[in-house]
Amino acid sequence: MRNITVFAVLVIILSGVSPVEADEANHYSFSVTPRFGMLLGRAEEIVYSTGTDYYNDMLSQLLWDIKTIFYYGLDIELSPAQPLRKHGFFVNVSAKYAIPASSGFMEDRDWMSVTNNALTIYSRHDNYVDEIFLFDVCAGYSFPVRSLLVLKPALAVSYMHFGFSGMDGYGIRAREIPNMPGYYYPIEESPEYYIFSGKVISYSQDWLVLSTGFSAEINFLTKFFFKAGFNISPLIVCVDLDLHIERRRQFKDYLRRGFYYEPYASLSFAANKWIGVSLHASYRNISGTKGAAYWRDIPTDPYFIPAGEAGAGLSLLDTGLTVNIRF
Repeated sequence: MRNITVFAVLVIILSGVSPVEADEANHYSFSVTPRFGMLLGRAEEIVYSTGTDYYNDMLSQLLWDIKTIFYYGLDIELSPAQPLRKHGFFVNVSAKYAIPASSGFMEDRDWMSVTNNALTIYSRHDNYVDEIFLFDVCAGYSFPVRSLLVLKPALAVSYMHFGFSGMDGYGIRAREIPNMPGYYYPIEESPEYYIFSGKVISYSQDWLVLSTGFSAEINFLTKFFFKAGFNISPLIVCVDLDLHIERRRQFKDYLRRGFYYEPYASLSFAANKWIGVSLHASYRNISGTKGAAYWRDIPTDPYFIPAGEAGAGLSLLDTGLTVNIRF
């Protein structure tokens, strides 16, 4: 609530400032852009089997919904004052904070069989988004083309933090065949049922991505601008933390590489030289990230010990509205 109050006051103050018209000799301008939007997507946690202990390569998969999560944020940018006429460097800093809320479900699937890839454990819980914070810094060069088109190659650094809680729910487990470890009856045949109450599991992801990108912005009907672009990278680092509350067991993974891509587009209307409104949409996807996994029992184990290989993924659709105030 404190962040929301501070942000609201900042917007009110900025709205009351009387911008000074950019002089022809002033090559650069400064802009502040309040953001309001919605996130849709899913975070993924993967545990891989090691050696030949299990039949399936993927030992466990946990999926965390991000459904209709609203956020507020702010962009600050230094860029050419007349981008359709003059070239120059630009820098943009963006921060977004999600409003905590219930968000679909969290699903956990396990494949423990040594003879086939049939599902052996499934659980489903109500998902609650505790926190989402997105921070991006983008810098590049702006090239005008015939006063109609602006081309922008750029480099970007993105930090993303996600925190989730799995609440209540149920689980089913295939029965193990007596005296045959690792052999299971089909999960459809009289499985064991479990009912969960309260907070069952928590999970967080912290991502750091260094990417390169390119965008193009075209001016039409004088006051309208359409922008489209993309960022792409294999330079990815992720640290995730998974706490199973009933088992008092915590997992921590150090992951890297993989593939990141982000296409985006926006449609803007410039009311005058200082105020503009924009509708935007972007989609971030990360896959193929892998690394070392560790675990410990709480509170008995003070240190993590190796636990094989893990992975993580992310898909995130971001849509929203911005109000640009240029100085």
